[in-house]
Amino acid sequence: KMIPLLKQEGKLSNSDIQGGLAEFLEFIDSLVYDAPKIFEYVGELLSGLFRVNAIDAEWLAKQCANIKAAGGAPDSPEKLVRSVVQFQGKDVASKAFASAGSSLEAVLGED
Repeated sequence: KMIPLLKQEGKLSNSDIQGGLAEFLEFIDSLVYDAPKIFEYVGELLSGLFRVNAIDAEWLAKQCANIKAAGGAPDSPEKLVRSVVQFQGKDVASKAFASAGSSLEAVLGED
């Protein structure tokens, strides 16, 4: 809740947030054993960042591609996106992801 608040207050820029999260997300798989609910926690964080327009679906699609490129577990991008959808709600998430439909489909598959 703190990061979206800092963004709203103008203390953090989109590039600050995106740059800080990108490397973390690329290696999110390495945290699953220490924090089994990591995808849930990160989904909640990313949902808050969507709400304040700090990230968008194109950015998330790029991070999912980076997870795959880094050799992450094959289902990690899907877990990440599903967690965001859980916190955003399906209708809100569908609208947010509509602009990146082809990018997300390329990463996650068509279903």
